[in-house]
Order: sequence, then structure tokens, then C-alpha cells
Amino acid sequence: MITALGIDLGTSSCCVGVWNNDHVEIIANEHGNYITPCYVSFMANNYLIGEQAKRQAPSNLANTIFNVKRFIGRKFDHLEVQSVMKYHPYDLINKEGRPYVSVERHQGQQDFSAEEISSIILTKMKGLGETHLGAPCTDAVITVPAYFTDAQRRATVDAARRAGITVLRLLNDSTAAVVAHVINNDTKEDMYRILVFGLGAGALDVALVEVLEGVMEVVTVAGDCHLGGEDFDDRLVFHFIQEFLSQHKKDISSDPRALWRLRAECERAKRTLSSATRADVAVEYLHDGIDFYSSITRVQFETLCNDLFDRMLDHVKEVLRSEDITPVTEIVLVGGSTHIPRIRTMISDIFGGKLPVKILYPEAPATGAAVMAAILSGDLSSRLQDVLALDVASLSLGIQTVGGVMTRIVGSSATIPIKKWETFTTYADNQSTLVLRVFEGDKEQAKDNNLLGVFELSDIPPAPRGVPQIEVTFDVDANNILSVIACDQNTGRIKVVTVGERAMGSSRDPDDLKSNYSHKRYTDVPGAQAKKTLKWYTSNLRSLISEDKLPGTLKASEKERLESVVKRAEEFLSMADNESPDVEQYVEMQRFLETASLSILRKHSTTSS
Repeated sequence: MITALGIDLGTSSCCVGVWNNDHVEIIANEHGNYITPCYVSFMANNYLIGEQAKRQAPSNLANTIFNVKRFIGRKFDHLEVQSVMKYHPYDLINKEGRPYVSVERHQGQQDFSAEEISSIILTKMKGLGETHLGAPCTDAVITVPAYFTDAQRRATVDAARRAGITVLRLLNDSTAAVVAHVINNDTKEDMYRILVFGLGAGALDVALVEVLEGVMEVVTVAGDCHLGGEDFDDRLVFHFIQEFLSQHKKDISSDPRALWRLRAECERAKRTLSSATRADVAVEYLHDGIDFYSSITRVQFETLCNDLFDRMLDHVKEVLRSEDITPVTEIVLVGGSTHIPRIRTMISDIFGGKLPVKILYPEAPATGAAVMAAILSGDLSSRLQDVLALDVASLSLGIQTVGGVMTRIVGSSATIPIKKWETFTTYADNQSTLVLRVFEGDKEQAKDNNLLGVFELSDIPPAPRGVPQIEVTFDVDANNILSVIACDQNTGRIKVVTVGERAMGSSRDPDDLKSNYSHKRYTDVPGAQAKKTLKWYTSNLRSLISEDKLPGTLKASEKERLESVVKRAEEFLSMADNESPDVEQYVEMQRFLETASLSILRKHSTTSS
């Protein structure tokens, strides 16, 4: 049996665990710590990872990279990428529309994508696991925020692939926390319902989970993959930048070293306010030799971040609006930022302060990931035999239809993996191309959601509007990653759609799949199906001619040519009723009919989107 790792790949830190001897072992790094900072610091000829990278950051700020999870799988001009850039000392550049970090090394400037930086961190985690076990580890379950988009999930899979890791499952942070909670929970209740509130450095996950005899079913999720502890730090940094400007008439926002030192002090003050009502802020020689001394109270901090707390509360209420009225049994909090008193009080108050609140240890997501890794790699431990986690789609998936409306095919909170399909048709006579736009999101208008891809199904046989039947299948795997296949039900023509960037997690080239399907159509189609397709195609063309639905721009010679090829096909079908030709003869006639008719009609046809 292959040993698989559970990796919690966070924004500010990461953790790795493994199921061993009937329990999860969280693996310490070389410094004896279970949590490793997600920092990579590039030197002239090498790089440092984790604690070493973070410690020497003040002397190598421009080349020390952190918080890359906040822009992995994003476009450079995305609002959240732009907001990250404000407070980070390293250079973030636009490269082919995607954010890259630029560092100076012995051989000159080098640019790295977020996937490449993440792969360095994952390689470190993989190495810790292999050292601990004394054996190679190539498989892993990796945690991600529930509200990661399709592109962000693909980017995470790509980062793992670069690190030599096969991803068994991308597990939502909140689901991982529940698995850890349940595996260590000795409750005697047959069924109970948990509200999970996970708030780390970079993302918020809220989930409603029903547990029944070891089966954990996520009922619904909500969250924000750009709302976490880093945002609290940003508010404090901005507050003290303004205070320094007011006191000394100097703006430190363009001084990377000053920002770094101020940020570290703000993070310390934030932690202090979790147990005290006041925190001092002191930074010697902050800027231009000026010492900075100030303080902040818990009330001031909560006022500065009031809108962030409100956004978090909205997500909790969104989850609780589920149609199912089964009461919540307990509240589970996970993530460093849940130590903020206002957050604990805010959530507890929703239930009148009557439900038990359980705080999970920082390694809980890695523990849950390690449990799932053991299950998926075939561990037959008695403790794992009844454990099953059923996750859900975080965002709705669908297609833009008439009026720009988002037509949902897979709804949010649908249990995954899932495969669903809808049938679309043409809106104009002889329409030869159908253009479909795939979106993810829950807004009514497609333009307000995230565009995943645009694809075109061409060479639709000539037919009156509404006759072609194009079945579009959405296949969402257990990693919440989407594949789309469009199939012309009348001809069997199949289009395998590229969603997102091909490099991000695609194990098979869509063009190869399309080629395979096309080859199969012409070599493996049973005789009855081949005859049915030819009859349908011929009948449609005859209807267009007899009902005068041909394009008005057709020349007389083109109409005569079309009549001739249709008549030839009809004669072949008439002969076929008596002589039973083989499949190749049907296929050959189909090719002739398609080529001849489309060469005439395609230049007169319209398209749809």
C-alpha cells in the first residue's frame, strides 16, 4: 500500500501529516515545529524555505516571497491581486495576463508564477513526509478554501504536479476540519449537525455539515477566499501609516523595510488584543531614523475591521438559510484568526450563546487531509472503515443563454462528484455553429459571474431552427474541477471543451479526446446508428428544400447542387432497405452528404451565443 500525505497548504503557513499506526502523525520540520511558514527567500544561487526564509526577510525583502496563495490562479488585473500588491515588498509583474513575482539572482532577474512558488513549498512538505517515513511519498490530499474557483483549483493541482505529487483529492478546508473533529470525537449521538467556521490568514470557510454514523455530508458552504487574518493586518498597517503621516508628515507606504517592520508589529498587536484590551506598538527607527510609538485598544481594532466582521457574519447567515431546518448541534472553529474575541462572540450570539463552541488545534486541517489520504490510498484500518466525507460544489456552474441569463446546470451545494446535462438547440434555420459560454457563480446575469471558457460546436447539420439537439454535459469531479462535453445528439459529433488553462491540472489533452471520439464515430458506430444518422441528416435537408427554408442568398446553381446531393442520398437509403450495405458504405455516404451540403450552406449560415 502506498503511503499518502495530508497537506494543509495555507496562506501564511502549511502543515503535513500522515496516517500511521492507526492515528494521524503530524510531522515536525527540521526546527521541531509542526507549522511551517509559507515563505520562500531567493538568494544568489539557492533559496530558503519556511522559518529560515522568514527570519532573514528583513535583509532580503525584495526577494522574499509570501502569501502567494492570495493570487494563485488569478489574472493580474483581478481586483484582489491588485489589493495584495499594496502591502507586499516584492515585485509583482504582469506576464501574459498573469501575476508573476520577479526576483534578482546571481544570473539576473527571474520570474516565478504563484504555482511555481507553491510547488517549492509543497516540495518541502513532501520532503518532510519522506524523511519521516523513510520512503518515497508521491500521493497527497491537499486542502483548499471551499470558495476557490475552478482556475485556482487547477493551479493548485499544477503546483502539486510540479512538486512531483499526485493529488488524490483537493479537500475543502472546512471539510478537512470536520474529518479531524469527527475522527477524534467520542460523541454517542447517532446524528448531529455542525457549523464549521474556518478563518485562516487568507480565506474564510463556513460550512454546515451533517454527521451520521461516520458519514460526513456537507449540506451547504459559503465563504470568501480573500478574507482572513491578513486583511486585519492590512487595516492595522493602514491605520498606523496614517498616524505616522499625521505625526511626522512623512509617508512610509513606499518604504518596503518600514512596511515590513510595521506589519510584523501590527500582527503581534493583533494577537495581543485576543487576550488583552490594549496593545502597544513600538518600532525603533521606523523611517528616516524616527522612532514610532503608539497603541490601540480592542474597541478601536474592532471599529477598524467592523465591515470585515459584517462580511463574515453574512456568510454564516447564508449557510444557515438552508431549507433543511435540522438544528445545529455544535459550533466548530478552526484557524488562527478565530482567536479574535469579536468573532467567537458574534457566532455564538446567533444561537443565543446556548451551543457548545469547540476550538480545533492549528493542525486540524492537515489531520483531516491525512485521514482522507489514508482512505483514498486504500488503508483498511478499522477506525477508517466507516468514515466517508461527501463534499459539495461551492459555486453554481452554467451557460449564458438568451438575454445574458446564467442558466445553471450544476447548482451550488450539489454533492460532488456530479454529472449533469442540458439540451440546447439553434435559434435560426440552417445554423451551423453554436457558441456557448461557460460561467461559475451565483449571480442571475452571466456577466456578473466568472467566465471559465468559451467554446464553439461547429458543423451542425443544416436543419430548421429548434431541430438540432446539442447535449452539454457538466462533469464535476471530487476535486470540484469541471470538464465540459458537448454532443450533437443527431450526428454523434462530440466536442471536448477546454475549461481554464490546459496546463492547470488537465491529465488528457482535449484535442486528443476529440480526435479519439471522432475516430470512434467513423470506425465503431454500429450499422443501425450509422443508418439512423444518415436518414436524419438527409431528412433535414429535404425539409429545408421542400419548406423553402433555405437561405435567400443561395444562388440557383447552389440550390440545384443541393437538390442533387440530397437525391443521391435518398436513392442510397432506398437501396439500403433491400441490400443492407455495411457500416463503411453508410459512413462514406454521410461524409459525402456533409461535405457537399456544408460547402454550400456554411457561407450563408448564422451563429448563436
